Amino acid sequence: MHILKQIFKIIISLSLLVGLAFLIKSDFAKIPDGFVNRFFTPEAVKRENVQNKAMMTTINHYRPDLQLWKNFILHQIPPDKNFLRDSVKYYDAIIGYAPQMAEAYHLLGLGHHFLGENHAALGNQHKAVLLNPNFFWAWYNLGVMEYQEGKFAKAAESFQRALALRPEFVGKVLVSSRIFVEIIRSSETTEVLNAQRVQTGYREAEQLLAASLKRLRGQPAGITEDKITLKIF
Repeated sequence: MHILKQIFKIIISLSLLVGLAFLIKSDFAKIPDGFVNRFFTPEAVKRENVQNKAMMTTINHYRPDLQLWKNFILHQIPPDKNFLRDSVKYYDAIIGYAPQMAEAYHLLGLGHHFLGENHAALGNQHKAVLLNPNFFWAWYNLGVMEYQEGKFAKAAESFQRALALRPEFVGKVLVSSRIFVEIIRSSETTEVLNAQRVQTGYREAEQLLAASLKRLRGQPAGITEDKITLKIF
């Protein structure tokens, strides 16, 4: 009986080897599309794919008309409240999908700021610089928010961090970000990528640093209020 069991095992093993050899020599293109994924993809991966598709549907549902950023980018005119609320929902949804995306926190902070939600604005701006310490405009906006809150020492530190970055990092963050590229294309503001704008940003950061240090010493800022404004980039 024991010998019969051994023979049976050998036959089964040989059958499996023959079947494997047949598959190796056969044309794999004949296997129907999706066959392998359907039967061999782990259930956890399938669930994650479904969740990702659902999340992208949600994100696209909240997507505002990004053209409305144009006047703010070029002329510093804040968008209306409805657009800002839609933007907050949109960037919140993006963060739910990609929690390491510093640019989303940066824009979420901007939206909260213009809605008068300063605590949330500061929290999101802090998160942006934490995730990407090479993000010039995130440090710039954080400094502006801190300055407007009367936290001049912290504002000075944020402007110093911005100015310590090399200018080439500024453009690199923009062109490598799907969020920023989406805004640039939608609002037809490709001119924001030029070197002149970067130079202006650095010059204004220097002015704001000087103003912060003066206010810290109890002196007049020496700068008009219209210069103390947030920027997307």
